[in-house]
Amino acid sequence: TKITLNNYKKFIVLDRQKDVYSYIIRYSLDEYINFFNDSRIICLTILDDRKEFAGYIVLAVEDNNNSVEFKRIVIDENKRGIGQTAIKLMEKFLHAGT
Repeated sequence: TKITLNNYKKFIVLDRQKDVYSYIIRYSLDEYINFFNDSRIICLTILDDRKEFAGYIVLAVEDNNNSVEFKRIVIDENKRGIGQTAIKLMEKFLHAGT
């Protein structure tokens, strides 16, 4: 799905969580919009069992289009325990695209 302005705002909130804050580069709203407008960047939103926003994954397609860099995964601290499942689903998503 297309990333919306509301998604970007949610990313900023997640990036400010105390367990995340010191480990990632945080972006402003404009920086997020520019970053995700790059055609090499893939952003996957993570939904919980109730289909509510729970986090996001950022991938970067390498110049040769033969590999993908796993840049970031951020999970809402109130929805912990879904990260491994999200990574498995990300892998299925990537394999489906090949």
